[in-house]
Amino acid sequence: MGSTTRRGFVAGGLAVGALARIPMLHAAQQAPRKAGFSFAGQEYFYRWSNDVLFEFTPHGQSDLDHWTDMVSMIVYRNATDASGLLNVAKTVLGTYKQNHGVVIGTRSTLSTPTKPAEYYMCVVLGNSNLMESVFQRFVLIQGLGYALFYSHRIYGQKVGDQMSAWGKENGTSTEKLLMSYDPIPTVDVLNQWKVAGAVKD
Repeated sequence: MGSTTRRGFVAGGLAVGALARIPMLHAAQQAPRKAGFSFAGQEYFYRWSNDVLFEFTPHGQSDLDHWTDMVSMIVYRNATDASGLLNVAKTVLGTYKQNHGVVIGTRSTLSTPTKPAEYYMCVVLGNSNLMESVFQRFVLIQGLGYALFYSHRIYGQKVGDQMSAWGKENGTSTEKLLMSYDPIPTVDVLNQWKVAGAVKD
């Protein structure tokens, strides 16, 4: 599940409808040269985008074929209302299951007069060389759908016990912080970071 394979999976399966992932994130309107945000007590920097998927990793993790922690954003340009966002979340969950992902949990937050419904899922993916926990939140902001990811990887063979222990220690807090994070960077901010260029370690 290297970077190219992961991108194909995310952009082709998880980001359906896009064009036709601990301590709280802080991504308020950063200057373009910053190209990132503070996450879990360290700086996360813009690394790559295809205009749908935007990827960020800390210093020392610029190799997108071998990283440990990543925050990603997906822009769902065709999800323009609550129904569209729900359809995206259902399709993403189905894609995970089709690719043998282990669903750890799902949750929805009901809409209020001032806030649209949101959706959350946590899935563990893996192959013979690594396991990846993916925490994902789906939101609708000003009539446009987004997904905010936090992903954590452990490399090596037979890493199931390690990932299980990591999940027990970090899963609940990660979900709570991901679901309470505000403001989520919008496409304008993401594009500013893209224009500023990928940060090189």
